[in-house]
Amino acid sequence: MDLISSVSLWIIAAACFAGALLPKAWFDDNLMQRTGMAGMAIALTPRVLASLDLNAQWIPPENEALIHGGLALYVLGSALKVWKHRPRKPPSPPKYHRADWAG
Repeated sequence: MDLISSVSLWIIAAACFAGALLPKAWFDDNLMQRTGMAGMAIALTPRVLASLDLNAQWIPPENEALIHGGLALYVLGSALKVWKHRPRKPPSPPKYHRADWAG
């Protein structure tokens, strides 16, 4: 389980660093998503380094808050993007009555 956890942390941290630092042309993320990824990448760095040393058990509790806050920002940014790009019903055509045609 420790190996799975360590590899997962490496993947998540690398993806967060890439998403936060690569140009917007590569990842079309909004500011909330990029801020969330940057927060998670910064907070996961000590965890990734601790995963290299199996005797290291202490991670500052502030990291948990930063990971949770970064994840919340990313989720809110994703929800905002989905809401902004949601499919919309085209407006219905105007309904004309016979009275409208009588001059």
